[in-house]
Amino acid sequence: MDDALKVHEAIREKFELYRGHRARVSNQQAEIERLYKELENLCLSTKSTTKGVLVVDWKMKFQSLSAKETTFEHFGKRGLSWHGCLLTYFRYKEEIVNNAVVPSAERVNVYLDQILEGDNQQNAGAVAGMVEAALEFFHSELPDLESVILQSDNAACYQNNELLFLLQLINSRSSVSIERYIHTETQDGKGLIDAHFARAMAVS
Repeated sequence: MDDALKVHEAIREKFELYRGHRARVSNQQAEIERLYKELENLCLSTKSTTKGVLVVDWKMKFQSLSAKETTFEHFGKRGLSWHGCLLTYFRYKEEIVNNAVVPSAERVNVYLDQILEGDNQQNAGAVAGMVEAALEFFHSELPDLESVILQSDNAACYQNNELLFLLQLINSRSSVSIERYIHTETQDGKGLIDAHFARAMAVS
């Protein structure tokens, strides 16, 4: 009887933790969607692209996967450190409908793949360098871009004080500022950047 009560209590505790996890996921997704709606409204009001959301993530390692190779055999092989960036922004458009001009904001996703040279580690310094290079690239393609909201998962290379300090230095000299940094603390499913990695791996 005592053992059964202990198991019941353990299950109840884990269920409460899971409910809290799902609540965080729901709130997190709602806030991110609100940010995208804010970007859409900003694009419509300014008729330009001045702000975007920059999602960054590391692919564990890139190494070509042979047709007969199992996941276990593939895991842990040496390969290239592959960093992915996804910039989402809205582009202003106007259409003529029934002789009237109808404005709209088209959502655009742009991917940028970055390879970390040699045996450099996936640490705060590497992340800062990748983010700075990405900001320069996107600014060259979108001269009106003034700021981004940076988003990453909670991996150790993203969630540390050193990176926060380095991002402040980047802000002091970059044409595109980072106005907010979001950590997705909870795992809420695969996103667009994960799908991009998967597509690239499929054709490698």
